Amino acid sequence: MRCEGNHFVCTFGKFFSSVAFFVETIQLHVENLHPSIEQYLKELLVTGSFNTDNRFAEEAVRWLNLNFKPAYSLLTNSCTDALEMSGLILDLKEGDEVIVPAYTYVSTANAYCLRTRELRFADCLPNRPVVDLSTIEPLVTANTKAIVVMHYGGIAVEMNALVDFCKQHQIALIEDAAHAIGATYLGRPLGSYGDMGSISFHYTKPISCGEGGCILLNREKWISKANCIYEKGTNRKFYKEQQLSKYEWLDLGSSYAMSGIQACVLAAQLQSINEVITKRVKIWQTYMELLAPLCQKGHFQLPDVPEGNQINGSYFFIKLQEPDRRDDFIHFLKNASIESGFHYLALHRSPFYANKRNQFLPNADSFEASLIRLPIHTLLQPDQLEYITAIIDSYFGKQVV
Repeated sequence: MRCEGNHFVCTFGKFFSSVAFFVETIQLHVENLHPSIEQYLKELLVTGSFNTDNRFAEEAVRWLNLNFKPAYSLLTNSCTDALEMSGLILDLKEGDEVIVPAYTYVSTANAYCLRTRELRFADCLPNRPVVDLSTIEPLVTANTKAIVVMHYGGIAVEMNALVDFCKQHQIALIEDAAHAIGATYLGRPLGSYGDMGSISFHYTKPISCGEGGCILLNREKWISKANCIYEKGTNRKFYKEQQLSKYEWLDLGSSYAMSGIQACVLAAQLQSINEVITKRVKIWQTYMELLAPLCQKGHFQLPDVPEGNQINGSYFFIKLQEPDRRDDFIHFLKNASIESGFHYLALHRSPFYANKRNQFLPNADSFEASLIRLPIHTLLQPDQLEYITAIIDSYFGKQVV
């Protein structure tokens, strides 16, 4: 081992001739900040207003409309807000059933549980942390009002069969595409298949404005209702457009609009989306290549991507063959200055919902126990990827010399 600047160089047997041992922690997430953010914020300050309706919001919405081609789109404070809006748009009542993934973030379920407590949790696939028609169809009843899917890490739910099924049975299909900006399935952006889609601009996502999201409406029939909900349940939109002399409370709603500052940062960030996604995908693919030999030895599974799915590199994960080693593995990486983490706790066994509906969902339980996320961001360097791989290799039997 020898010291070179802010890292050490070690030899790991035959696996790598040398690899950097980093003194500074390799972080799980690092936001990509576009250079134009500063200039955009200066322009915003010159206007003297942080009003939601500004040119930056218009610029971001134009980008969404150009790339997703929805019937309508609205910027929101968060992806959670976008999902909650979809629950209001659906006009859910007590007794209406909504099918959601068991392996997802709690926001996916909360959005609908606020309107009806009749949630049914769908298991994910054994080889992917996403649902499909085979895991959803057995849960459908005459009371099913909506099906919600989540594209974990930009890995697509196979959408065509689900779209056809939902049309046939007149069930609303909602895409939680929080992880999926820049990802496509059969050439179409994830978030554009369902009746509604939602995107996240949280700081852990490829494109970020700290917090933020959007709702994509792919059915014109919901545009008027969405605008009312977006404006706290009023017809304020038409008042702002000088079509009315006053505005009134017409329906349920809330304060869902993205702030002017968020929109300003988002508009700047979207300028680099192609570069960001390209870099992240390259890192994702490098992981796949470097870790393939260890995967073949049976230590863990690598992500399985359906045919026709172009991923976006939002997350990279492995699934350990021995779940009991997960916490020890994470601790081992931490001691080597590598940040990692497990992810979701399966919702069907949560303290809030476990006693409401007794479900055995072995695949969701397995991903909860075994999935580990590895660092992925645009500042990650090739020598860091080699180092992470070498440390993982050493955990599974090789010794550092």
